[in-house]
Amino acid sequence: MAYRKYLASGLTALNATETTATDIATITLPATTTGIEGFWVYANAGAGITNVENRSGIFQLTSEDAGNLVVTVPLELIVVLTSGAAAFHSKVWPLDFPVAGQWKITGSVTMDLAQTINPSARFGLITINA
Repeated sequence: MAYRKYLASGLTALNATETTATDIATITLPATTTGIEGFWVYANAGAGITNVENRSGIFQLTSEDAGNLVVTVPLELIVVLTSGAAAFHSKVWPLDFPVAGQWKITGSVTMDLAQTINPSARFGLITINA
C-alpha cells in the first residue's frame, strides 16, 4: 500500500548581495520513493522588509538523477506586516513525477533584487512511497 512522506530542508541563508541562484539543500529520497506529488517553498527575511518586492524571486528544483529535471516557479508574494515580520503563504505546487529511491533532488532560489535583510529559504517535497 502506497503512503505519502513529507521531506523538508533546513533553513538556508541566501546570497544576500546578488541575484544569483543559491542552493537551499539537496534532499535524498528514501529507498521506497516512487514519485513526487508536490513541493512547497518559502523565502524568509528579518526586520527591514519594506515591500513585497523584497521577497520575490524564483525557485527551481533540479536533479541529475531524474534526467536533468528542471521545475521553475515564482516564489509566492508574501504580505509584509507592520512589525517587519511576514505572513507566510502556504501553497503546495502539484507535481506528478515518477522517481526512484535514493535520487537526489536539489532546490535553489534566486531573489529578484539584492537583499540587505538576511534572507533565507526552505523547501519540502511530498513523495509517494511503496
